[in-house]
Amino acid sequence: MHIHKVEIFNFRSHKKTNVELSENINVLIGPNNAGKTSFLHALNLAIGWERRAAPTEDDFYAEGKDFDPKNAGPLKIIVEFRETPEESFSDNIVSVFGNALRFDKTTYPKNPIKFFRICYECRFDREKGKFVENRYFVDENNKKLVKNAEVKKEHLSFFPFFYIPALRDINREIKTKGSFWGRLKSIIDYSDKKDQIEGLIRKIDDIVLSGNETVDQLKARLKELERSIKITEDAISLQAFARRSWEILDDLNIYLKLPNTNLSLPISKHGAGTQNIVVLLIFSAYLEILLPKILENEEATPIIGIEEPEAHVHPHVQRTLFHQISRLKGQKIISTHSPYIVEQADIYDYIVFRLDNGITKLSKIPRYKKSFQFRYGLPEQAYEHNKFLTKEEELKIKRFIQYRNPELFFATLFLLCEGDTEKIFLERIIPYYLKRTSGELGISIIPCNGKTYAPFLKIAHPDAFNIKWLILSDGDGINEVKNALSDAGYDPEIDNVFYLPTGMDFEKYMVDFYGKEKILDVINQHNRLNSLWERYKNQPENRNLPEEQLLDKFLDKDKYKVLFSEAMAECIEKHSLELPEIIKKLLDRLKREVEII
Repeated sequence: MHIHKVEIFNFRSHKKTNVELSENINVLIGPNNAGKTSFLHALNLAIGWERRAAPTEDDFYAEGKDFDPKNAGPLKIIVEFRETPEESFSDNIVSVFGNALRFDKTTYPKNPIKFFRICYECRFDREKGKFVENRYFVDENNKKLVKNAEVKKEHLSFFPFFYIPALRDINREIKTKGSFWGRLKSIIDYSDKKDQIEGLIRKIDDIVLSGNETVDQLKARLKELERSIKITEDAISLQAFARRSWEILDDLNIYLKLPNTNLSLPISKHGAGTQNIVVLLIFSAYLEILLPKILENEEATPIIGIEEPEAHVHPHVQRTLFHQISRLKGQKIISTHSPYIVEQADIYDYIVFRLDNGITKLSKIPRYKKSFQFRYGLPEQAYEHNKFLTKEEELKIKRFIQYRNPELFFATLFLLCEGDTEKIFLERIIPYYLKRTSGELGISIIPCNGKTYAPFLKIAHPDAFNIKWLILSDGDGINEVKNALSDAGYDPEIDNVFYLPTGMDFEKYMVDFYGKEKILDVINQHNRLNSLWERYKNQPENRNLPEEQLLDKFLDKDKYKVLFSEAMAECIEKHSLELPEIIKKLLDRLKREVEII
């Protein structure tokens, strides 16, 4: 059983959130404070395995300056579970959920799919003078069922939700009896060795405590306590180790040996990344070893929410962590800021979070075009023809975005350009002109290996992730850019593209704007570039060429372009030069798009 859909109303920044989840793994992506943690908290409120804290006034979506949560509409979290054509609800599930079951006859007309929806609600009760919580079943229109609406513990036992927050404390995990480690310790059975263990502990106590002058002095002082409060003689004793059976494993710890040494240290003495990994591994062991023993419901499938599993962890280990998490039994929901995790996930499992005027907005890549009404049982060609992304587009997205530019999914805006030349120039010029770096502004500048714009435009589409974008294009590729725009579902005349003059690339545009003499001055002031220029001029085939033609040939070589781009930006910045008109217009548009005041 898995969560199919989540709807959240009036919870923190989630004024009205509605999203479908993937059956196996879901990757929540977005900037800080966009609502990812709140999404996991909402699920924990609705179906948490061991939820304790109820919502407070601050958890209600605040609308207006005079907002009062006591007068607000209820906080609601609606979670829908449904079967699939491949895995139907068992007879036991049908029996337990009975009246709560609904049937999707629209999508599956021949063999309707069964589903049910649980609503968690919190509102202020004026008669009781406090916030009250309720769980009940609702229909497909979110209306409370007329009868048998109460959600009971028996119902929740089918899908225990475990929430692993970002702040993972290894000391608390090791020391607390209620932690996953504490629970695992509690099932270790050594009752058949109890007498033997206690005998050994007494011997160790004797070795440690006997014949020690300090210990003898301490015992003598403690004897005075017996006389002072008149308690039984020999009532006070010293024990170095716990002897009671339920205390023997209290200090069971995890030790890790340092590389190239024989020194083992407790896990709390290792780095934060190692501690984080161990906490997640302990949780994994809990799911595998203990959970099946304590769950009364044999059909229970865990649902796991993990916040930032990559915290403090080396990039290569982040990849390994994702692989381990993806193998856990049940449905996984992961929030992350790691491009190394993002690059491994399926593009259809991404859920991108953004904040729009204080309200969380979610977006996903749809599997099918918006105009296509999905029905189960149609010919295979109908599905293939109506896919939002073709197979070729999926491969390009994996190659050019997931593997090379996964940071795009965390950006406020991405700026596409022809290659590294433009990227390096813009990275230097943006802070010069806008007084803030591209990183501070949430801008990703992406070189497109020529004009490979299509995959970026497709995922940025309003029907997909709805990401802001701009393009800086050479003047010789106008038709290619317009074709890419049209193929991705945009108006080819959209004003998001800034074209250099016809027939010009970046280098020619710089020469045209600043003049040959200024460009030569830029080259001569850059030691490395000047050395290459002098060597190039003296090559036999170049000695008799006019200087202007020679400069064009030099700047047309890929191996010199990046150095020139860097030298050009450095000169503009150093001498406060005026920017070319098209570059200036592009940066002014960037300023408006990222709302710099």
